[in-house]
Amino acid sequence: MGIKGLEAWLADNGAASANLVVLAPGAELLIDGNGLAWQLLLARGHVQQPEVRLGDYAAFDAAVVAALRTLRTAGLAVTVFIDGRATRLKSTTLEHRHRQRVDGWEKLQAACLDGRGSAALELLPEPPMMLQQFTSSVAAAGVPLVQCRGEADPDIAARCAATNRAGGTSYILADDTDFCLYAEVRYVPFDQLTFSACGATEAPWPLHQPPPPSAAGRPLLATGRAWTRRALAELAALPEHDLRWCKRYCKN
Repeated sequence: MGIKGLEAWLADNGAASANLVVLAPGAELLIDGNGLAWQLLLARGHVQQPEVRLGDYAAFDAAVVAALRTLRTAGLAVTVFIDGRATRLKSTTLEHRHRQRVDGWEKLQAACLDGRGSAALELLPEPPMMLQQFTSSVAAAGVPLVQCRGEADPDIAARCAATNRAGGTSYILADDTDFCLYAEVRYVPFDQLTFSACGATEAPWPLHQPPPPSAAGRPLLATGRAWTRRALAELAALPEHDLRWCKRYCKN
């Protein structure tokens, strides 16, 4: 989800931007829970734990708990938001998603019939109780959980902007470049957040990867690229409220 083309542009050009920040202990971190569930499912299930991808809910629960523990060890004040049933999506978008799901099942069937096991693993749909397990895992870990009425994005953005306007420090952890359109929002993509152990020499690791043994008992430092509407507009040499900067980097 997000602005078409912008995610690819960030991946290609993001390293040249001077927006790498340390998420200081005490900072508020608002997480798109649906996105985090998918990130952990795909990342853990691809190589580290295939059983997660196959619907092992105990292994998925352990992955969720480990990720939340990493965030808390870094001193971040975490709140997780979950999408509700109400939706503002257009009928064409809903129809497109339905078609994608049908096509996915057809490709999975073809891969199984052809004996392409690794391809079949990649094409598996999410376990049917994935979000219910994710929600239960977050609640059991004692992390604040917000169940939204509809899609969580507007609620997350409003909370982040309010905290930042009030003089606090708030970030959004998600995989949706739509957050770049909101004023007073700092958006950190999942794949641009890493952790390192204070005093250790190991290379930084992503959220879905458990900390190395040498990090045990050490404070963790979270580092990420925090994208804002102003930062992207400045790269396009346009005023922040002139959203032509969006088109400049997005291929139709």
